[in-house]
Amino acid sequence: SNNTMCSRKLLVLHGSRQTGQLLMGRMEKLRKRLKKENIELVAPDAPHQIVSNDEHDKHLLQWWERHDNEYQGLVESMNLLETLWNSSDFEGIIGFSQGARLAHLIALCHTSDPINRFPGLRYIIFVSGYMAPIPTGFEKICPDVPLTKLDL
Repeated sequence: SNNTMCSRKLLVLHGSRQTGQLLMGRMEKLRKRLKKENIELVAPDAPHQIVSNDEHDKHLLQWWERHDNEYQGLVESMNLLETLWNSSDFEGIIGFSQGARLAHLIALCHTSDPINRFPGLRYIIFVSGYMAPIPTGFEKICPDVPLTKLDL
């Protein structure tokens, strides 16, 4: 079989206080195993630096800075990932922690408009994700998402 024909790509979203490279270092065994199956992992860096006074944290990144229900920086992160997604032939997403939360928001966008928003998305793997309310203003990012609310 031709390797280039069956090459598959997964988008890997790191958590807060991480980078794509740090996460890939921790996933080295999985990366090598998937490579044998012609599956490539692509782990971009989040566009926002951690807000910290600690010099050791200066290189660590996050997808947004959360203040209550405001996800400051989410628009830039979504734009970055959508541009990356559309520039290649990804089929799935693995999200860790804040990256899992982001993957859920991507899934909502994709479900509301599967042809235009993250087209070809087949599956998402959530690792150490968490429940959180839909961010304030999310309808501006994904206008067609039905924002239902369930109070239990």
